[in-house]
Amino acid sequence: MPVWVQIVLQYAHIFFAIFWFGGVLTADFLILPVLSGLKPDTQKEFSVPFGARVERVVIPVAAIVILLGIVRGISVNVFSRFDVAYGWTWLASLIVGLGLLSMLPIISSQVHRLQATEAGPQFAALLDRIKALTVVELLGFLVILGLMIAMRFGY
Repeated sequence: MPVWVQIVLQYAHIFFAIFWFGGVLTADFLILPVLSGLKPDTQKEFSVPFGARVERVVIPVAAIVILLGIVRGISVNVFSRFDVAYGWTWLASLIVGLGLLSMLPIISSQVHRLQATEAGPQFAALLDRIKALTVVELLGFLVILGLMIAMRFGY
């Protein structure tokens, strides 16, 4: 595969990964804490369109990140590199990435429940559950980040 194609694959993968990870950071540290401090009616008014928008954007972006990671791995012949740490690190990254992708429908189902719930204690409990799930997602991203750094140095 030509070097320029590998470069495009790598930077597209990085761009979409930053978008996905940045979205989680923004939600976890900026939007959800502010949302929790608003009046229940305002929380509902904001969370319904926000949740719908996140679902339409983040799931495709996450799928693109994983697809580009697979294509990039194939482009550098990763399947013949399981005799060294790089191949195993790539596989671990793929597994964690797929795990993160599989969390998105779980989070989305909670968002749909939130959207159907009236403002009040149950709404607040669902919002807390969504926040906890996004923290777990964030921890997964930290694992991925560590694996990406290791792969950069040949591990």
